[in-house]
Amino acid sequence: MAYASLEEARRELKADTTTNATEDIKLLRMLDVASNRMNHVFGQTLEPLRQTRPFYLRPDRINSYERLFSLDKWFLALNSVTVYNTALTVGTHVESYVNGYSPYRTLRLKRSGDDWYSTWADGDYTATVYVGADWGFRPYYITEGWRHADYLGADINAVVTAVSVGEVDGADWENRKPRFSPGQLIRIDDEWMRVLETNATTDVLTVRRGENGSTAAVHTAQTCVEIFYPEDMIRHTVARHAALLYKRRGAFDTPQGDFGGAAYPRDLEVELLDTLQGYMHYVGP
Repeated sequence: MAYASLEEARRELKADTTTNATEDIKLLRMLDVASNRMNHVFGQTLEPLRQTRPFYLRPDRINSYERLFSLDKWFLALNSVTVYNTALTVGTHVESYVNGYSPYRTLRLKRSGDDWYSTWADGDYTATVYVGADWGFRPYYITEGWRHADYLGADINAVVTAVSVGEVDGADWENRKPRFSPGQLIRIDDEWMRVLETNATTDVLTVRRGENGSTAAVHTAQTCVEIFYPEDMIRHTVARHAALLYKRRGAFDTPQGDFGGAAYPRDLEVELLDTLQGYMHYVGP
């Protein structure tokens, strides 16, 4: 998991940009560390993670008047909902609420006669709502989370890890080069992949398939390749923090600081904490 790419972290190193595979691996590791620290402080992932999670039917979760069911984690897209043992149809029986805005933390029954407690009650099953979703936090996920980058250069099956694209080092949607860099999460059809290596000579990406709970599948040439972009401040802060960790490797005399009642090394950049503070009480766009 990396909320900034290798190239973005390199830019933070200025003249000390890494130029060999060994150092790139170290910097990528620091990107993982910085991203996981974001998760730890914020309490959940900041990129999509596809899972089905159980939630008990409890009074504190339910607003019967508006037919709402509240969750304790943000999600970006709703895929399935099962109440007791009945699978509901997303869009017909249930929807994300407030509909049209992401991320979400609430489900709403669409039909006025339905009730979370009784409509699908079955004495043989625990009163549980199973929510299948793309979990994560990214405001404006639908319109800004994924950006078109390129097209698949050749057909691929569900197991190959070499993915051909039109131009690895072309400009991205921000007009920065290269458009592809290790650490990025990319999407082809409904499958997510993690970019591990790039080859600008052959225009081939080495990827990890079926990333973040998605399913590896067959894809045909000329299919759109998209890149997931966490918010600018998240990417910038993770890139800076990874560069800091990379530069101070081997320095162990780090005093302790305090944030939110938990102790963290002082090398946890104030900027990282300040960035996350802005999302702690997020209520929607």
